[in-house]
Amino acid sequence: MIVGNRYRRPDPALLSLRKDSRWQTPRNNHPVGNSPGRRQGPQARQPARERIAAEQAAGARGRLLTRIASVTAVLAIVVTLVAVRLTAAEMTAGPERWLRPGNPHADDTDDGGQMDRQAHQDKSGSHHDRSPAGQGLFHVVAARPESEPGRGEAMVYRAARAGGSGRWTSRSMRRAGTSLVLLLLLIGLGLWLAGCGGGSPAPARARATLPARWARFRHVPGVVDLAGPRGDGQLTVAAAGRLLLLSTSGQPVPFARGSGGYTTALGTEPYIAMPTGKPATGLGCSFGKDATYALEPNGSPGVISIDKQGQARRFASLPAVRPDGIAFDDVGRFGYRLLVTATARGGTTVFGVDCAGRVTTIASHAPRVEGGIAVAPLSFGSFGGDLVAPDETTGRVWAIGPDGKTRLIARSPLPAGGDIGSESAAFVPSGLGRDWAAYVADRRSPGNRHPGTDSILRLSGAEMVRAGIHAGELVVTSEGGAQTIVINCSATTCTVRHVADGPTAAHVEGHIVFARHR
Repeated sequence: MIVGNRYRRPDPALLSLRKDSRWQTPRNNHPVGNSPGRRQGPQARQPARERIAAEQAAGARGRLLTRIASVTAVLAIVVTLVAVRLTAAEMTAGPERWLRPGNPHADDTDDGGQMDRQAHQDKSGSHHDRSPAGQGLFHVVAARPESEPGRGEAMVYRAARAGGSGRWTSRSMRRAGTSLVLLLLLIGLGLWLAGCGGGSPAPARARATLPARWARFRHVPGVVDLAGPRGDGQLTVAAAGRLLLLSTSGQPVPFARGSGGYTTALGTEPYIAMPTGKPATGLGCSFGKDATYALEPNGSPGVISIDKQGQARRFASLPAVRPDGIAFDDVGRFGYRLLVTATARGGTTVFGVDCAGRVTTIASHAPRVEGGIAVAPLSFGSFGGDLVAPDETTGRVWAIGPDGKTRLIARSPLPAGGDIGSESAAFVPSGLGRDWAAYVADRRSPGNRHPGTDSILRLSGAEMVRAGIHAGELVVTSEGGAQTIVINCSATTCTVRHVADGPTAAHVEGHIVFARHR
């Protein structure tokens, strides 16, 4: 505060009375946040979780690149020492070939006793690089063709005195110079890497090269999954053990509440899915238009059905497994059934549930998968019509056929591991344009390296178009940071490209859904 034209530190006792006004007090003789005596602005009052997480990530990257720089410098020194050692070995090597004086191309392999002892005199203009031996002999270390302008081609020899120490030749000095230049280049590379890891601008520059980025769209406490859109364009949201309806231009509103409504335990992953309304093969029934089907992972595992009006009922029961994936077959290779994946004995069991609630096993020993799963369109190469599911621990993306056989589609180049790797998968619908958007849940997970923000993330249609994302392609988002790849499969090959990132703190769960803005 200013008293009598002089700055005076505020009295902490006085400031403690102004807690409701959020005044700041000095600490360690330095102002905390804003200057002492100023009210904090909205930016200063916002939670710093994401900023702290970003700074921690930047620090970890800096430490990693510093280690890389150190290793690079050590390797550079080792390379230089090896090069110098090899050059010295060439100069001091023992007798291998002897050059007869007067005949630079004739050699002898004996001890020189029968050789001419006459001293050899170089002819004027000769460019042989050699040192005279004590008895008129030259130790030839190496020879290779070399040409000089106007002289044609000749053999250039590097020679060392027989039985004695050698001397540096011009060729040896050039090699040493090359090694020195290599050393300087490697050290410079290491220092450049260390400089890149010194702060947060490096990750910012890396993100700037990507054509798209997930952004927060709506704050929804406890959000875990999305499904839809319904016929009216609204998305169904699973959050905090309840369901909500969300329009692409409004706020979420409660759904399926009251008597006969839906509820489940908190802290679980009750993923949801919505059918297309197509009838199940040969049964004459359907799953109901705009109905929602939710996994029940607690107590007695099963599937809960919630109709368009919000009335819930137990639809199907599952054996003693932990269900962790749900999707509808809207292509038909699985008979338009509801598909459920569940963890069992270290692998994955895939169940098919028809519209009458009957459960059959499709695969019992599939690789470990979970999260947002989807059925591939027929245009997706040889995997068309298969169930596609990511494995976050390895980054692999698997295809499971109606016969239960599993095939590898691709492996994500992004980081893999629990709560980090590939989590959500979806296929881009036809008609994707700038008036569309993709949505995914960012669940709050305290204590996790990606703590989440309890938000729905949005990727705009304009950014997807700029990123070259097309209908029929597979979009896969990682659980940590919403890093996103796109996989395109033809009849023979699949290509993978990294197209988007999200907030560093993001903790993605469930399905990716696409909807047109209304």
